[in-house]
Amino acid sequence: MAAIKNDGSIPYGSKVLTIATVTYVADSIKVSRPSKVIERTNEIDEPSGQVIIGGFVTGDATLQLATAATAYPPLGSEFTITLDTVIGAETFIITERDDAVAKGDETKVPIKFRKKISD
Repeated sequence: MAAIKNDGSIPYGSKVLTIATVTYVADSIKVSRPSKVIERTNEIDEPSGQVIIGGFVTGDATLQLATAATAYPPLGSEFTITLDTVIGAETFIITERDDAVAKGDETKVPIKFRKKISD
């Protein structure tokens, strides 16, 4: 069910993902965008330079299965999602998948993923 009114552009809800031709609803999506620092010091160990570069982008989410017959997403499967409008669409690869857990009538599968470096 969609919101009746979103007053103030509050971000909410889940994302619909298509993975290996199967549609899932992804909840609790979390993406980590770390950086790596390379430091340089002079002869008496004073800072004299640094380089800061982006690290590997990783994340996790929980996928809702539509029915008991819905296939689990295969490891190595890719999906594309836009999480940040400035960055735009990104492609991720599923690296881990846990067994399904059920809550009431919902069956959910926790996954972990990494951003694809290149095509």
